[in-house]
Amino acid sequence: MTDFSPGRGRPSPFADGRLDTPSYHRNHLPIRGALAPFLQGRTGHVLEIGSGSGQHVLGFARAFPALAFWPSDPEPAHRQSIAAWAETERLGNLRAPFALDVREPWRLNAPGHPPAALQAVIAINVLHIAPFDVSRALIAGAARNLVPDGYLFVYGPFAREGRMSEGNAAFDASLRRADPAWGLRDIAELQGLAEAAGMRLEAVKDMPAGNNVLVFAAG
Repeated sequence: MTDFSPGRGRPSPFADGRLDTPSYHRNHLPIRGALAPFLQGRTGHVLEIGSGSGQHVLGFARAFPALAFWPSDPEPAHRQSIAAWAETERLGNLRAPFALDVREPWRLNAPGHPPAALQAVIAINVLHIAPFDVSRALIAGAARNLVPDGYLFVYGPFAREGRMSEGNAAFDASLRRADPAWGLRDIAELQGLAEAAGMRLEAVKDMPAGNNVLVFAAG
């Protein structure tokens, strides 16, 4: 999900419904670089959860043409933005956006949805602006639908065994003021959920501005 949370900027709409977010321009290239060693050379299908504006998934489709990318988002305005961004380039490996709330049945293999044999699942700036049951559902859903050597990539700010930087602590406090169910998730807690679902935390990659990419491996 493109980050529209407190202190991280607001999207700028175009006349065709596209949303343009400052966070995309700051973090897309570092995220793409972190994912590249795991995605290069693969073929198959990748599901993005909470695609937000659609700018990230468009960039991924451009960078990894052998993979088919499926954007999803529960918000109609976000799906409109994703579709509008897709029209700017019409990449053959970028599929149409569809509605998905990870806490509900994913309905993979249905028309307009990817197959239930995913090379990767990607979630960008989702977990800290959602209740904790979204973290649980995301990890469980990825574990059910990834191929045995597939990956779940989760990007955002995180706590580490209850500790976080001063900047992330202030951000966490602003999130919890906006909604008590929001807040930075602890890497150790997410690792526990992954292990319970049969996945392992393979890497924690440091990103700019106190963020990380967590790489969970299936199988």
